[in-house]
Amino acid sequence: MLVILVALRLRRLAWPRAKQRNLFVNIAVLDDGQVTDCFRTLNDILGDHANQIDLRRLDRLDDSWQVTYLVSCNDQEALAELMDSLSKRIPSSTFTFIDQNTLPEV
Repeated sequence: MLVILVALRLRRLAWPRAKQRNLFVNIAVLDDGQVTDCFRTLNDILGDHANQIDLRRLDRLDDSWQVTYLVSCNDQEALAELMDSLSKRIPSSTFTFIDQNTLPEV
């Protein structure tokens, strides 16, 4: 077991992570009547701050939206700007970023 852990650690040191990040972002938006055309607004915000966006899931409920995108950002600064923009332009939104690059390979 120790050999496996050492091998994984050495692999991580030998091949550091790329600066560009591919993250899943889950966004939930309450439909409070303030945001018109929510889907287009989300796409515009993500497109302004990410290199690539790929819609993976969209749920429209009676009073909310829930979407999941795979986004590619250059760095953490772009990610911080994306979070600020979401908070300012859609105040009723909540979001979660998930980095699946850190999961062990199967």
